[in-house]
Amino acid sequence: MLFLLLLACDEGRRFISEQHTPSYSPTEAHAAEQIQRRLQKVASGAKQPTEIHFPAAHPKTMLVLEKTGSLIRYVEDHNGTYQRKNVMATLAVRSNSELGLLGIALHPDYVNNRRVYLHSNPKDGSLRSQISEWKIEDFDSWKVSRVRTILELEQPYANHNGGQIHFGPDGYLYVAFGDGGWRDDPHGHGQIPKPCWEASYAFNRHPIKRRPMLSLHPILLYKTQR
Repeated sequence: MLFLLLLACDEGRRFISEQHTPSYSPTEAHAAEQIQRRLQKVASGAKQPTEIHFPAAHPKTMLVLEKTGSLIRYVEDHNGTYQRKNVMATLAVRSNSELGLLGIALHPDYVNNRRVYLHSNPKDGSLRSQISEWKIEDFDSWKVSRVRTILELEQPYANHNGGQIHFGPDGYLYVAFGDGGWRDDPHGHGQIPKPCWEASYAFNRHPIKRRPMLSLHPILLYKTQR
């Protein structure tokens, strides 16, 4: 009875969604459907990686996000293998269910302004997605320091929170928030003709311009004014 009561309300569904961290395993394909492939290990040691990024102006550098909040730099050696060099930053994030440190984007002019953007689910406060701006201190250590929070979006549940962020050729930062979670999209977020259901964003010294976009999944576009 208690379980049914929990399922009947948003708070109960949110609680249940945060208690389960899914595990994934590949399914066996039929022989006729198998694809011939060859894998080559180029790096090791990452725990629950959620994204890898290769900075355009630093081809031997690989940036790896770990679900539990670490941003790690790897550098390619003469054998073509990427070796772990250092932890650039550690964020306090919720890492249960499908939450964590989920996305990274380097500003198109990062070589000059050194700006990096991260998509995460902060551990403190309410369940939400957060887009934060960071600055690379130098290109020797690649250590980063936090500049500001650009946007926060309340999430109804702990799954289906998107995570990807990318700069497009138009200079806008594309942010995917998913449909918010739970089964069968109970709030209808996956089919609404607007970019997101609720958001707050900061306009500081370097403002961000918002442009709406129609999408099957909530996406926000922001343009940095540098």
